[in-house]
Amino acid sequence: MSNSARVAPVLITLDGREIYAGRLRGDGKDTHTMKGNGADMLDKGLDLGEYKKGDYGVLKFVVTADVGYLSAEDFVEVSQARIRWIFSAAKDEAAAPPDTGEIAKNGLYILLILLLLLCVVFYYRYRRLRGNC
Repeated sequence: MSNSARVAPVLITLDGREIYAGRLRGDGKDTHTMKGNGADMLDKGLDLGEYKKGDYGVLKFVVTADVGYLSAEDFVEVSQARIRWIFSAAKDEAAAPPDTGEIAKNGLYILLILLLLLCVVFYYRYRRLRGNC
């Protein structure tokens, strides 16, 4: 087993609660034993929960270079790693959409009924004043 496989443990917390502890590559294996103990993010990702509009959370990543497994030859050349993090959000289809415009639509119907009643009242009042009733 190479040293590089053991060198980069990562701890991810969400609002102070640990949601992942394992290798940086996200395969769910412990950095020292190489046995699976965490979420396997390579295939299905890591669920961060449900957020409504205006909600937020603090996601913290701590990546540690485990110097106990490094030797002087690991520092001879400059090295770098490229890590691609992909965040995605999905709309919950089971949730009912907001009833935008329902108040205005219902209010319009009520206004039209009141206007019709007002016209009927004025019509009968007009006929009574003219003596045609």
